[in-house]
Amino acid sequence: MENASKAIIIAGTVLVVLIVATVVIIFFNKGADSAEQIGKNITEAQIQAHNSQFNIYEGTGRTKAEIDKLVAVVNNNNSRKDSYQITIYGTGIIPGDKYQFNGDNLVGSNIQYYTVKLIYNGEGLIERIEIS
Repeated sequence: MENASKAIIIAGTVLVVLIVATVVIIFFNKGADSAEQIGKNITEAQIQAHNSQFNIYEGTGRTKAEIDKLVAVVNNNNSRKDSYQITIYGTGIIPGDKYQFNGDNLVGSNIQYYTVKLIYNGEGLIERIEIS
């Protein structure tokens, strides 16, 4: 009888240890999820900060001066090694698909107003700007 009661006490102790271990694991997993979510929020804030410098140029009725400013902002962005690179394409502006520059300025266009469309990648960053 004495051995049976010791076995029950040992089994109870093991059960309590397993329950405590399970609660601890659940607690740490929730903490890790919270930390991961904070990391995502920081990333989203960085994405918004990056994209905000280009968002003001999006839309129709953009002038050549606005396009020239946009090109300068993109060139400045692309010159930084730590920055995500952006490609500019022009459709219906200049023969060929690639947007052409003379220094930082638009070449060979007689169009007075432009439409700027921002193309985003899967992460939400602007990866391409289309000007028509």
